[in-house]
Amino acid sequence: MFAPKCYKVKSPKDRKKGGVYTVEFPLPACMVRTFCSDKWVKDTSDKYVKKIKFSLQKTDSNVEGHPIMVFVISGKHKQSVIDVGYAAAERYNKIVAVVKIIKSSSEE
Repeated sequence: MFAPKCYKVKSPKDRKKGGVYTVEFPLPACMVRTFCSDKWVKDTSDKYVKKIKFSLQKTDSNVEGHPIMVFVISGKHKQSVIDVGYAAAERYNKIVAVVKIIKSSSEE
């Protein structure tokens, strides 16, 4: 289910302006509050660069009965957006690992 997308959007009107780099993470709606905590967003934006924007978008798709939301990271500096994307991927993987451990311990 986890498949982040990275892309660049260039303004069609002004060829000299730089593009906006974007990374999108699909997340189950039940995981959004944990993943996008205010403290993590603030710490991440302070650590890398303050000109990165975070947003959430609601989608119509469902996986196993759970609605999917998209966590979007965007900014003009390519390397900063990629760095924040890697940090978000690490956070996602840690959350999934903890949930798997909790599930396996509760089943025993």
